[in-house]
Amino acid sequence: MSTQMQRLLKMANKDFHESARILEINPSAALVRRLCRLSANQQHDDFIKSCALQLWTNAMILDGLTPEPEDMVARVQTFMAEAAEKRSPLII
Repeated sequence: MSTQMQRLLKMANKDFHESARILEINPSAALVRRLCRLSANQQHDDFIKSCALQLWTNAMILDGLTPEPEDMVARVQTFMAEAAEKRSPLII
């Protein structure tokens, strides 16, 4: 059942329980493999947790939900700042 249909049913019937969501992760995905390699160093734990939370948030957004938008925006801005910091201003 789609997320929109579940929302409508929940609005019409307060006793309606939404179905549980399952987040499936592709262990072969390049990002997942890279995060696994980074997990060997405990200094990366906070970054890995942020990435995992962002993957979950991305899935929720694709499902039509926007969980904690302020937190998501702050997390994305942190990722962008870190990525920009690693770029060189030199033109080659």
